[in-house]
Amino acid sequence: MERNNLRLELNFLSTPRKRILLFALLYASEGAPIGFIWWTLPTELRTLGFPVNEITTLTSLLILPWALKFLWAPLVDILRSPRCTLRSWILSAQTMMVLSLLPLLFVDVSSAHSIVVILFLLHTISAATQDAAIDALCITEVPASERGAVNGWMQAGMLLGRALFGGGAIVVTQYFELKMIIAGLLIFISIVLVIVFIVIPHGPASVVPVSEKRKEFFSRMRLLLRSRTLRLGLLFAVIGGTAYESVGAVAGPFFVDNGLSKDEIGLFFSLLSVIAMLIGALAGGYVVGKIDVFKFVQISTLLVAAAVFFVSILASAEYDGDSTTVLAAMTLLYCAIGVFTASTYTMFMNLTDPNLGATQFSTYMGGTNICESLSAYTVGMLVAQFGYSTSFAVMGGISLLSIAVVNRLKGEHS
Repeated sequence: MERNNLRLELNFLSTPRKRILLFALLYASEGAPIGFIWWTLPTELRTLGFPVNEITTLTSLLILPWALKFLWAPLVDILRSPRCTLRSWILSAQTMMVLSLLPLLFVDVSSAHSIVVILFLLHTISAATQDAAIDALCITEVPASERGAVNGWMQAGMLLGRALFGGGAIVVTQYFELKMIIAGLLIFISIVLVIVFIVIPHGPASVVPVSEKRKEFFSRMRLLLRSRTLRLGLLFAVIGGTAYESVGAVAGPFFVDNGLSKDEIGLFFSLLSVIAMLIGALAGGYVVGKIDVFKFVQISTLLVAAAVFFVSILASAEYDGDSTTVLAAMTLLYCAIGVFTASTYTMFMNLTDPNLGATQFSTYMGGTNICESLSAYTVGMLVAQFGYSTSFAVMGGISLLSIAVVNRLKGEHS
């Protein structure tokens, strides 16, 4: 009896509060490598004198595994057995994330040698696989009525991971080598791996033969591929976040070129942006459970675009603002981003067939990562030619086009 009670206490899929805590932690492990690659590495390379377009090219390359994870996500849906559960997928991916970081402790990361790029790619492939398994677990285990709130807290966890290894790491690089940040990332992922091993039970796992699961999977996929829902959802994923992804891709260099100190940049990424996105995500997760999800996604898209246009004005050559004004504008933008991510992730989960949890949701998330990659590459090219102001305005305009796509999605589900 006591052993059963202990198992129930350690099962973090058993109650709403435990599910919130578990998925917030898991998303923190998703956010940590993104924070390092998206914020710390570009800022450090720019400080060392690397050109913005070279930095964004590297960033877009490292983001590709998240964009392409839908190619191997079907394996997560199909290969389920008592010995190969979603828990197994998460643990295996996290183990590979740790192993790929170990050699980086003994090489010069800033030299950008081929071996460094390969190790980072291996790390991001493993991280993307982890993400697919975590999302599938959430879609399978979290009731639809809880998804808005859970998505808000998952974004909070994501922000924690990004803050620790984004803004916080930028501050630390003033006193320690970049290798210390990589060591910290390795330790953090290892801790999450141990926690996952303890608090996620071995089951439930499918006992259906893999051949039958494969047959059912492809049957459902054929229906999905014929539906307009997947195409419209993917189109929104690719263009909806263009406005904020472009600003985020060059945020570090943008701050450096506007004369902000490392302390100010670290303050923004580790504190201001985190608090702003946390407030936005929790508020967005709460509101999206109260009103029509499609309408709220449109509202959040407008909020983000408006914030980006404001930053664009501040970035113009005619404006000579101080660092406080720039930080305030970027803080407002990141609050809008929190609202946007909570609302759109909830919409994507509601559009996803639970039997295709890893595949379909990963396709939508792959679309958002394609958006990240394309936005990073495109804004880098635009900044080199036209400067920050015009580049931000153009990318913000592209996001506004996605509002019409949401109208079509709503029509498909009315």
